[in-house]
Amino acid sequence: MSAPEKAIGATDAAAGRRHARWKKMRVWAGAVITSAVVIPLLTLGVTAGVRWVIGFLRPPQYLSVVVVIPSPVDTDNGWVFATPPAQLPLPPEHGDVDKWASDNGGVPASGNVVELRLQGLHGHHVVVQNISVNVVSRAEPRRGAYVTVMRQRGPSPNYQFSLNFDASLVAVRAEANEKLPHTVSSAEPENLRISAVTTTCTCEWTATLHWSADDGKQGDIDINDSGRAFQVAAKTLATPERVGWGPNGWGVLNG
Repeated sequence: MSAPEKAIGATDAAAGRRHARWKKMRVWAGAVITSAVVIPLLTLGVTAGVRWVIGFLRPPQYLSVVVVIPSPVDTDNGWVFATPPAQLPLPPEHGDVDKWASDNGGVPASGNVVELRLQGLHGHHVVVQNISVNVVSRAEPRRGAYVTVMRQRGPSPNYQFSLNFDASLVAVRAEANEKLPHTVSSAEPENLRISAVTTTCTCEWTATLHWSADDGKQGDIDINDSGRAFQVAAKTLATPERVGWGPNGWGVLNG
């Protein structure tokens, strides 16, 4: 090969190498630019998706509802048992009477109270629109013992709402000077007490509290006994028995 031909070949080879390097640089630059655009978009999409999932699984809280079930002992009430009085062990003098009642199959008697402690959250004013009731089961009144335990206690709380299972429409109804809808603020908690009454059944029930917030948000909160239904029992067919301190010490009181 002549010298001019070698020079031309060398020039072509150099040009080919430069072209190859330029092609690689374009590919690399394109990848960098694509990454710079796509990664933020993907990150934004993932972040938005995560926020949506979190918002769906853990929606912003507007209202705190704490369910408290006072002992029947604290509300001048007792329990109804399927067992006759003579077959029931005495409740403890100083121990956990509620556990004794539960262990022996007692159901809170008509008039038992469920208390809802309500408070708006994060500065919201929340309106309790109404409370709907679901009657889970309905059975005949029990014919065993109706036991009340006489202990020293403070004043019984007044209830503001009643729940009558003998009515044609079972619903939470306001007593005198109370009403629904009712506004709850975040300044301090409020107590809403419901007294369940019946003369005709041993019933199980749950409820749903329907609310709306000051920003237009609406929602529902299930009301139950830690995932279980509340219970109430008519005492009309049961034999009454009072237990407390008498002349012979702790035991059944006559009269």
